[in-house]
Amino acid sequence: MKIGKRAIDHIVYCVPNLEAAIIDIEKRLGVRPVYGGRHLTKGTHNALLDLGDKCYLELLAVDPNNKEVSTNRWMGIDLIERPSVTRWALKSDDLIADQNTIGHYDIDLAQRAEGSRVNSSGLQLSWQMILPQSAPLVELVPFVIDWSSSETHPCDGLREGSCLLKSIVLKSPQNPELEATLSTLLGTDYRFTPAPTSEIAVTIQGHYGEIVIS
Repeated sequence: MKIGKRAIDHIVYCVPNLEAAIIDIEKRLGVRPVYGGRHLTKGTHNALLDLGDKCYLELLAVDPNNKEVSTNRWMGIDLIERPSVTRWALKSDDLIADQNTIGHYDIDLAQRAEGSRVNSSGLQLSWQMILPQSAPLVELVPFVIDWSSSETHPCDGLREGSCLLKSIVLKSPQNPELEATLSTLLGTDYRFTPAPTSEIAVTIQGHYGEIVIS
C-alpha cells in the first residue's frame, strides 16, 4: 500500500506476549501470522502477516529468552500496557535524503543502522534503516528501511494476499513541525486527524472482514 507518494514497508504492532497475539490475530482475521525470528541486540522477537504489495504487519514482543537486553528496547516495546501500533516504516531508496528530513524534525530519530538475520528458509535478510528509538510509546514520524542488499524480503514466504492493509490514520495533537515533516516525506495525500494523544490507527481486511488496530 502507498500513503501519499511512498510505499509502506510494514506496521509495528507491539504486544505483551507474542504467542497470545498470534492467536488473537488469527481469530480476528482468519490468517495465522508466521514466526519471524529474534532481534538479538534489541531484546525482541516477532511474527509477520502479509498485507499485500510487499507490506506486512509485524507483531513485536519482548523476547523472554534474551537475558542480555532487558531495558531501552526499541519501538516503544517497554512502554506498552496493551497491544499497540507504535511505529510504521516506509520503503526507502534514498536513506540520506530521508535521514536529513527526519533529522531536521528530531536528530534522535535520524540515526542510521544496518542489520541482518537468517530467516526460517535459510536466506539472509539484510537491511539498512533509520533506527527506531525506545521512546515515545507511539512515534508518528515513520522510520525508513532499504532492503536492496537483501537476498529476500520478509514478505517472501508469507501467505500472500490473505490480508490487505486498507488504511492508516495518524492522530496527534496539533503540531505544525510534525505535519510539515510528514508532508515532506509523504506528500499531501495522507490522513492526519487532530487528537489528544498520538495514535496510529490501521484498518486490515481479513477473511472475516475488517478490523482496526491502534
